[in-house]
Order: sequence, then C-alpha cells, then structure tokens
Amino acid sequence: MSITDTPVDVADALVARLESQSVTLGLQDVHYGDQRLLPELPAVCVEPNTQERERTGTGERTRNDLSCWVLVYGTIDMSEDDRDAQRTQRTVDVLTDLIAVDLNTYAKHGSTLGGIITEGLCTRVEYGYAVRERTLLRGNRILFLATSTTML
Repeated sequence: MSITDTPVDVADALVARLESQSVTLGLQDVHYGDQRLLPELPAVCVEPNTQERERTGTGERTRNDLSCWVLVYGTIDMSEDDRDAQRTQRTVDVLTDLIAVDLNTYAKHGSTLGGIITEGLCTRVEYGYAVRERTLLRGNRILFLATSTTML
C-alpha cells in the first residue's frame, strides 16, 4: 500500500490492527465510526477526525497531519457497592492504556500502519463517560495522530 493523505485510510488501518489484536486486548467488538448501539462490551470505535496539509517548500510535496479518535467503551458497574464501580472503571481505563501502547508500537518506524504513514503516535488520552441507548458507559478517547508526506 502507498503513503496516504487521508484519515479514512488511517482509520481503516487502526480498525484492522485492533481487530487482529482483539483477543489479546480482550475486545468484544471493533467498529469503523462511532456507534449508537454497542451490543458487546468492551468495544472500540475508530472515527476519522481531521486532515491538515501544508506545503513543505519542495515543489508539490505536502506534509499531512491526519488524526483519528479511538473510542473505548466499557461497562460501569452501578451497583450499591462503590468498589465494584471503581473496579470496572479501572478495568476500562487500563484497557485504554493498553490500546494506546499497542497502537504506538504498531505505528513506529518500520511498521507505520502497514506503510501508509511516515509516523504515528497516540498524542492524547481522555478518560470520561458516554451514554449509549440510555446506558451510562465508561467512554475513553485516544487521539491518534499520523503524519505523511505526499505530492499534490
């Protein structure tokens, strides 16, 4: 595959990587794009985010900054025992960290998402909550930033 200039290709590569690692990471579902319904948890959704281009000053060559959100969803135990809620929340938070480490390893020079980017890195992790179908979930977000250089 050739170097890309679109976050759609990056999202496709991230989905493929997460699907291939789903057993190792303990993921039940991996989706392209955020989902309204998540029948099996924990689940990950990969959403293309932004594409920024700038000329490099060398003819028609451009540097492309391509970002994707990796959304990690898991259940929150809302029982009366606060320790159970803390435990399930922490489980999703640790999973989020493991996913970020895996994607950083996969995006290093040499593998570069199967050769479609020059480099990539999880640049931000946000921990929080999300509501899907009136159910409160742990909803963490990882911002994955990829760079490439292409011709106009």
